[in-house]
Amino acid sequence: MALVLADRVLETSTTSGSGTISLAGASVGYQGFSTGVGNGNQTYYTIALEGGSEWEVGIGTYTSVGDTLSRDTVLASSASGAKVTFSAGVKQVFVTYPAGKSVFFTQSGTISASSGRITNVAAPEAATDAANREYVDNLAAAAIHVHTNVVLATPASTGRTDTYNNGTAGVSATLTATANGTLVIDSTVAEAAQRVLIKDCTNQIGNGVYVVTTVGNGSTQYVMTRSDDADTYGEGGSNSLDEGSYFFVSGGTSQKGAAYVCNTPGIIVFGSTNITFAEFSQSQVYQAGTGIDITNTTISLQTPVAVANGGTGTGSTPTDGQLLTGNGSGFSLNTLKSGTGISVANAPGSITITNTAPNQSVTISAGTGISVGGGYPSFTISSTGSGGPILESEININQSYSLTLDKNGLSVGPVTVEPSYTITVPAGQRWVIL
Repeated sequence: MALVLADRVLETSTTSGSGTISLAGASVGYQGFSTGVGNGNQTYYTIALEGGSEWEVGIGTYTSVGDTLSRDTVLASSASGAKVTFSAGVKQVFVTYPAGKSVFFTQSGTISASSGRITNVAAPEAATDAANREYVDNLAAAAIHVHTNVVLATPASTGRTDTYNNGTAGVSATLTATANGTLVIDSTVAEAAQRVLIKDCTNQIGNGVYVVTTVGNGSTQYVMTRSDDADTYGEGGSNSLDEGSYFFVSGGTSQKGAAYVCNTPGIIVFGSTNITFAEFSQSQVYQAGTGIDITNTTISLQTPVAVANGGTGTGSTPTDGQLLTGNGSGFSLNTLKSGTGISVANAPGSITITNTAPNQSVTISAGTGISVGGGYPSFTISSTGSGGPILESEININQSYSLTLDKNGLSVGPVTVEPSYTITVPAGQRWVIL
């Protein structure tokens, strides 16, 4: 099935309603759909009721069997863009070219494709030919030569004023600090041997890719030396610098994840050519935090998860009934154990604790004037003394006793102190017998 446009295709129809149109043959001086469009092909159509206000523009498919035109897609109509239910009467049906689907030159001489796409464009031959995407992608890929990534890159407008020494035509060229101090790029302290992209020197001849030779400190100046893959000029390679040399930035703060391309046209003469770089892309770079691992595109927890990170600190798999208990510095798995009269049964997801000796022997002995009845767990304790509601007392003391210092004593008599025993009452204290 193809979309076909043809000149002077006009037929009539008396079909009413909103269905497929039955064609009645070509009008005088015109060709029919069978000749101009062809069986099974689509075309842009217009249907207009003669002497009426009903009309429809759309995309339809012509079928030679039965000489019909289906109304597949309505583009515009007298029914506010909906499919028209045509009244009885003669309709003119012809191939059209809808404005909304047209490609045309504007008044300024440019071509408008009405927000559509132009397909099946051949590869260009002349300098003024249009180029298809495949051609452009291949050209762009050929123009970019990827170098080993840099760790740090200078942010825009930093205006570095380091002292530049051109070495031997760029080879072994250096940037040296104008004062003692540590090399800091993009809010990050540089490390020795790191590759760095310096793209914002006040004097642009010093821009380029360097290796940190000396980090610098309070008593030493930092020094950077041009990297050997970017200290000579060469076209289209990853071991020399030219327009299209590409560098990805793997570290830093604001520049992490950015990529830069050298956009200096023509031959680069180190020491005299201003070297410039343009941002090519900016991507998100993820860095693993505490307890996190990143491998390629997979982010995962480090196991076991440390207690400080909300984990247990143990990677052991618990057995049935084990409990996680604190041990002073972390957690450990422990199992409840049975004790005297207690049994513990551990099962998946549960612990059953049972008292295995519920009827313990308990004995209560009666004293003078007291009786004990019943048994465990219910006992009855009663007084057997005489006097009914009055408790009568008789005390026989068969051991020596001294009142506690500064304490008085009270006994309910009669009181009998057996021979050879004494009661000692310190001076100033009293023993009262009732």
